[in-house]
Amino acid sequence: MIWLAPYKTVLAARELRVLFAASIIGRLPIGMSGLASLLLVQGASDAFATGGTASGSYVAGLACVAPVIGRIIDRSGPRAVLATCALLFPAALAALLATVAAKASAAAVLTSAALAGASFPPITVCMRTYLRQRIVDEASLATAYALDSVLIETMFIVGPLLVALFVGLASARAAVWFAAACAVVGVFLFLSSTALREWRIEARTHATLLGPLARRRFVALIVIVLCYAIAFGLTELGCGPRMPAFFWA
Repeated sequence: MIWLAPYKTVLAARELRVLFAASIIGRLPIGMSGLASLLLVQGASDAFATGGTASGSYVAGLACVAPVIGRIIDRSGPRAVLATCALLFPAALAALLATVAAKASAAAVLTSAALAGASFPPITVCMRTYLRQRIVDEASLATAYALDSVLIETMFIVGPLLVALFVGLASARAAVWFAAACAVVGVFLFLSSTALREWRIEARTHATLLGPLARRRFVALIVIVLCYAIAFGLTELGCGPRMPAFFWA
């Protein structure tokens, strides 16, 4: 079909096909980890609020550390960061599982969840940066970005479905372990691809503490995204307690 032609052009290069495939595996935890952690903690504590707090700690850890990780990748490349996160992320999830199983204090559970979020492998930022370096044609680059965005949205759809499947057939613990395994496998497939050998560390023309936040238009964009994200999050929280009871069983 004609409308698929631009995507076929982008995926014509083998290294890009491999990179997209690796990123799909490595980013499955995007849609799994938060919900799996929530159900894990909620099942152990019999409190939806406690599970939600653990899930919120996970997202807070991710949000606080992601800008720092992005700066490190800009300066030294993605290899060391991704390899480190591929080890720390499953270790943090294992710590979360251990604290929940041992009925440890709430502080220990929330700390483990926050550490898991903070160590989530930044595959998405690496994908976006590499695509910009690899694809020169603006139309093809826009198509590649669109494809990557579709894949991310797919993770938010497939991830919760996988969690529900694991909870139905096994347990929330199994879903957490599966998310950890996907992150490890995806990162190392990503690192082994020939694409990263072409990675270029771009020289900085000027240095500012705020980075892109020093640009007014970018700040306006961030405010818009923030408002949308708040609305999105509040909608999920507001609808969550009204979900059928059997989903949480």
